[in-house]
Amino acid sequence: MRPTKITVSAFGPYAGEVSIDMTTLGSNGIYLITGDTGAGKTTIFDAISFALFGEASGDIRTNSEFRSKYAKPETKTFVAMEFEYDGKIYRVKRNPEYMRPKTHGDGETKESANAELICPDGRVVSKQKEVTKEIEQLLGVNKNQFSQICMIAQGDFRKLLDTDTKDRVKIFRHIFKTENFQKIQEQVTKNTKELYIKKEDIKKSVNQYIGSVKCDETDVIYLELLKAQVGEMLTEDAVKLIESIIDIDEKGLAVVNEKIASITEELTKVNAKIELVKSQNESKKQFENNKVLLNELAEKQKQAKAKLDEEKPRQEEKKKFEKEIALIKEKLPKFDDLSTLIRELSALTKEVTEINSFVEENSNLLEVLIKKITDDEEKLKTLRDVNVDLEKAKSAVQNLLEKSNKIASIDAIYSKYLDATSKLKTIQEDARLAIEKANSLSGDYNSKNALFLAEQAGIIAESLVDGIPCPVCGSTEHPMPAKKAENAPTEDDVKNAQKLANEANKEAQNLSEEAKTKIKEVEMLEQNLIEKASDVIAEFNIENVKSLIERAKQDIDDELQIAKQKENDLVASIKIKEALEESLPKSKTEKDLLEKNIQEKKTRQVQISTLAEEKLIQANKLKDDLGFESKVAAQNKIIELQANVDLIEKAFEQATKDLADIDKNISELNGQQEGLKKALENTVDYDENELVEQQIQLLEEKKNLDTERDAINSRIDNNKDNLNNINLKSSELIDVEKEYVWMNSLANTVNGQISGKERIQLETYVQMSYFDRIINKANTRLLMMTDNQYELKRREDNKLGGQVGLDLDVIDHYNGTTRTVASLSGGESFKASLSLALGLSDEVQSSAGGIKIDTMFVDEGFGSLDDESLQQALKALTGLSDGNRLVGIISHVAALNEKIDNKIIVKKDRENGSFVRIETQ
Repeated sequence: MRPTKITVSAFGPYAGEVSIDMTTLGSNGIYLITGDTGAGKTTIFDAISFALFGEASGDIRTNSEFRSKYAKPETKTFVAMEFEYDGKIYRVKRNPEYMRPKTHGDGETKESANAELICPDGRVVSKQKEVTKEIEQLLGVNKNQFSQICMIAQGDFRKLLDTDTKDRVKIFRHIFKTENFQKIQEQVTKNTKELYIKKEDIKKSVNQYIGSVKCDETDVIYLELLKAQVGEMLTEDAVKLIESIIDIDEKGLAVVNEKIASITEELTKVNAKIELVKSQNESKKQFENNKVLLNELAEKQKQAKAKLDEEKPRQEEKKKFEKEIALIKEKLPKFDDLSTLIRELSALTKEVTEINSFVEENSNLLEVLIKKITDDEEKLKTLRDVNVDLEKAKSAVQNLLEKSNKIASIDAIYSKYLDATSKLKTIQEDARLAIEKANSLSGDYNSKNALFLAEQAGIIAESLVDGIPCPVCGSTEHPMPAKKAENAPTEDDVKNAQKLANEANKEAQNLSEEAKTKIKEVEMLEQNLIEKASDVIAEFNIENVKSLIERAKQDIDDELQIAKQKENDLVASIKIKEALEESLPKSKTEKDLLEKNIQEKKTRQVQISTLAEEKLIQANKLKDDLGFESKVAAQNKIIELQANVDLIEKAFEQATKDLADIDKNISELNGQQEGLKKALENTVDYDENELVEQQIQLLEEKKNLDTERDAINSRIDNNKDNLNNINLKSSELIDVEKEYVWMNSLANTVNGQISGKERIQLETYVQMSYFDRIINKANTRLLMMTDNQYELKRREDNKLGGQVGLDLDVIDHYNGTTRTVASLSGGESFKASLSLALGLSDEVQSSAGGIKIDTMFVDEGFGSLDDESLQQALKALTGLSDGNRLVGIISHVAALNEKIDNKIIVKKDRENGSFVRIETQ
């Protein structure tokens, strides 16, 4: 991935839209991002990270801080980036959530976060999460992994270096596509758990089946069964025991069945005798009862004949009623004609009432409408020139707003003037103190240097030895050597005093130069303030500028409030005028329509009155002809006559039926009596009580035997089912246990859980190969940057406990020790982190199917390096950028500025925000 063009707008310190053409930096080599502190160097990295992943490059800045404080309210905040990946161009654009002015009306509204990605094939991906997901799939890394591999942000140098095995596994999984090995681990673990559960379930099932076996609790074998059910017997022995229990029950069942068959045969004979005795007694009783019934039916037969004779004469009365019903039914249709006339009269009366109401109501409305039209025409005349007045009011408001903005600008310049004046006083005081210090230290140096020169003879005399020539006079004898004063300064004292004096003089000189620069800034601000304020504020005076600004602000605010109120009133008047111009023609049209409708209703009223008189005459004549008040009255009469007909007919039918039923019952009873006589001719003599006692005794014996047989059958069925299930589950358990043993061993292996071994998982083991190659590539640069002192090494002697395999140590070749990378100092850890990131980049590039990293970014960190280490780091980065790779560095280190030709220079303007320019070789 290589950015080719970056555009930011109202983003961070960039007030307006700023574009950076990255193609001018070339396709390889190193370039430097430099400039003022706080100007927005790191913001370039933030923009790249935000465009790709919707987050800043580091963990310090949040999306809510992206909106530029320098931007104008109407300027949109966004980042647009064009980047190349695998020879294809992609374009992504994002904006954070921020507040902006409303399109209509006053106040602010929230601009929601959004994103858009345009792919080389023209496909467009929208929405934040979808764009991030698409880019992660394209690059093969997420934001955190991108930061660790491609973009090392401020304060993040140690993250990749100090990460433990658990976190490195996650990083390498996405980079080197080792997810399948993780899935193998998870699947093997899942299969092992499932086999264990299955094994335990089978064991539980076998124990449940043994526990469900039943036995005669009075049999001695019951004690053996209890042992098996509490687990004190092997499954094999339990199976033999169950087979014995079933055999005992089957033999007992045969004996019980024989007894039941014998009792059943005897019971059948007794039941037949009892039934015969009961049948004879019932026949005798029935014969006597039938005699009584026949006598009663003979009497009822006489009464039924008499009732039927009474009903026959009433048939003539029924015919008279039926004839009267027919005559009334002939007149019924004419009642419908009468109803129709009555309904029509009612409708006409209702319509007359409605017309009267309509005419009265709409006449009142017409009067109101005529008055409204007159009033609206008068109002419209008074609003004839309101549009011209509004334009004048708007112009007055605009002039006041421009004047208010000028006052605000003057106030801002005055604040800068006060700040610069305060800082000038501080710098001047610091310069004064620095000069005093420099003078003091220079005096100390001159004093010590003079004493040191004065004591040279004494210093030389201390080194004289008899027989050795004096370095001054050449004599080999030294009778009176010079003596050195007791408190005479040494050469080191003099050099140290000189160093301190030089440093103090340099600091005093720097502060003096800074004071001169600040004086010019104050003078320029004062001149700017006078120029701008003189055009706006009358009788401007620099000493009273604050009170003059405040008074001018208040005056303008008062005038602006009055002008805006006038503008609002005129806007309201225009709306009234427009409403009247629209409504007046409608009101006139409505008036004409009302007048027309009222006249039409009055004409219809005359027509209805004539028609209603004709209908009333017709209705009265028809009512006299019918003889009934209404159709309902005629129908009620028909119902009354029909009820009489139905009553006569029902009584005749009931009398006929009652006589027929009695005749039938007498005939049936006579037949029964003949049958009973024949049945009673041959009777037997048994003692019924004795037979019943014998029956009860046999039934009790059979009931006990049936209960015993059912219990045995239940035990046999239950025990056979359990025995079959035990045999099946035992065979299945053997197979499952064999499979579980080797599967559990495999799970422990792939998950790094073998007892006494390092806890290295399968995926970690695969990643160790990549990690070793990454370390080898990293060490070629680390050894170069540390003058062959440090070398990274994957930790192999891990303690047993926790996930291991990807932990990192460092070898110190100067003392032959191996220690954790956490012990490295700031500069050393930067070198190690940079080397590791570069090694990871190389390995990713060379791996089949790896992500393509054509650009790397490093934000600061070089300040912790000495000159030699800096040269070594630059040499390593230069080697990395060979080929088709570009490396961007953010740094304030002066040596980098001198050694790197291609630069992105960021400058800061306190009023207008930052801007960017590119310098190339």
